[in-house]
Amino acid sequence: MHHLPLTETHVIDAYMDLCSSEGRRPQHLAAVAHHLGQSEATLRGLFASLTALESQIFASFLAHTLTLLNKSPEYPGYAASEKLLGLYYTFFELLSANRTYVQVVLPPDLRAVPQLPRLEKLHRAFVAHLKTFVLDLPSRLPPLPGQAPILAEGFWLQFLSILAFWQHDTSPAFEQTDVFIEKSVAASLESLQLQPGTQLLDWGKFWGQSILGGLKP
Repeated sequence: MHHLPLTETHVIDAYMDLCSSEGRRPQHLAAVAHHLGQSEATLRGLFASLTALESQIFASFLAHTLTLLNKSPEYPGYAASEKLLGLYYTFFELLSANRTYVQVVLPPDLRAVPQLPRLEKLHRAFVAHLKTFVLDLPSRLPPLPGQAPILAEGFWLQFLSILAFWQHDTSPAFEQTDVFIEKSVAASLESLQLQPGTQLLDWGKFWGQSILGGLKP
C-alpha cells in the first residue's frame, strides 16, 4: 500500500485531536506516533519534541489569523489601531474554535514556567508582525532607537493578559473577552498619547469587576 508522505499539517491535526479527545497531553512523542500509525523517528523528522510541536501549533494560529485578515481587500487600508483590534478579535475567535485543545496544553496560570516554550514561536511571530505597523499607532512618545521592537514587546504583554482573561471567560460566545480586548486597546492607545486616564481606569475597573464576579485570570 502506498502511503503519502507525513506532513506537519497531518501531525498537527492528529496531535490536537489526540489532546482534545483524551483531555490531557501525551507524555511522549511516541504516543502521537502511535496515534498516527507512524514510527517515532518519522515524527522526529518533523518535530524534535512535543514542545516544538505545540510551539508550531500556536504559531500556526497566528499565521491562519493573518491569512484570514489579508483576505479582506479593505484590510491593507486599515488604520494601525484597527489592525491591532482585527488581529486580536480574529486570533481569539480562532482560539475559541480550538478551546478544548488550548485548555489542555496551557496551564490556567500563564505565569507558570512550563508554558513559555509552547508560546516561543508565537511570541517571535507576533512581535515581528507588530513591528510592521506599531509605529503607525498614534503616539506622543519621544522617538527612541529600536522603538518598534520595544513597543511590540509591550503589546505582547497585552496579548498575554488577554489570553489569561480568555482562559477563564465563561460568557456566551466569549463576549466578555471582546469587551476586554476593546478596553485594553483603548487604554494602551491612551497611554501612547501620554494621557493615561479615563480609558485606563475603565479597563482596570472592568478587569476588577470581572475578578470579583468570579472570572479570575
